[in-house]
Amino acid sequence: MTLRIIAAEEQLRTLKHSVQTLSKFGGETVLEARPGLIHFRSVNQSKSAYVRMTFNSTFFDVYELFEQPVLSASILSKSLVASLKTQRICRAIFEVFTQQNRMVVFVDCENGLQKRFEFDLIDTDALQAQINFDLYPVRITAEAQELSRLLSSFQQSLEEMTLIANPDAGPTQGGPATPSKSCQLHSFYDPQKIDMEGNLSKLLHTQLSLNAQQHFLEYQHTGRETVDVTFNLRDFKVVLGYCASTRNNLTVLVSRAGEPLAILPAPMNEHMNAGFTSEFVLATMVDSCVDEFGQHLSALNKTQQQQQQQQQQQPPPKEGQKWSFSKQT
Repeated sequence: MTLRIIAAEEQLRTLKHSVQTLSKFGGETVLEARPGLIHFRSVNQSKSAYVRMTFNSTFFDVYELFEQPVLSASILSKSLVASLKTQRICRAIFEVFTQQNRMVVFVDCENGLQKRFEFDLIDTDALQAQINFDLYPVRITAEAQELSRLLSSFQQSLEEMTLIANPDAGPTQGGPATPSKSCQLHSFYDPQKIDMEGNLSKLLHTQLSLNAQQHFLEYQHTGRETVDVTFNLRDFKVVLGYCASTRNNLTVLVSRAGEPLAILPAPMNEHMNAGFTSEFVLATMVDSCVDEFGQHLSALNKTQQQQQQQQQQQPPPKEGQKWSFSKQT
């Protein structure tokens, strides 16, 4: 045996929510156990979403690492989820045998029944995202329930969303800073995925202009320019669900279009969630959705601008010749 972990009660419930969240991002979960802590990592197939959860040894009832200082192993995420799917679990024991290349999970139920699950370890690449969170100019901390309420204004089928962050408003003449619409949320539709002959104009475009002081616990923008990021809304909702189930707020870190969006769950108070942390990293679209004046450009407006630019680049027609435009695909 190389690793043995025992979790029960509240710690087991948190671990169960964590395992379920990992499975929603990637089909494989990488374990990295060290003296004093263990990392759980996962990344989706397109490598556009990454998650790392870290549990200190004090989080578990028992944490024992034998034979080697560092254990790295990978398992199918669905196998972990299946082992903890039983209702009313009171204790779970995880044992890793690297020489036999397998993992065994014992589950004790409240009715006295004990279940045993065994599955093989698999080969996978090491996962690691190197990001300096201190360099992000925009930091937004909010309650998970409040963000979920705001997102309910958008269509359930919406796949991507644009977040626009404006610099902090300065003080007015003769008085303190006045509340402003510091942040905006916009529905986003990829023009390349939609018929440009008219279907885009028939879609529902939703915009929320938010007063940071009313909707967020904290809003910081240390930069001087408006920044925006467009990200996958489904992945973001998974993070919201995880924060709500583990009773966490969340801090969203924004840099600029094309740079990763980072989400750090934050305890509601300093006495909660001792012993574990997590971080989520979502890829963003390279193209910005704001113009040089910081105004939002919808997919429809951007498409119209592109068509106008193409028209301007067309050579003037010869006498007797009509204009002809190439069809966009």
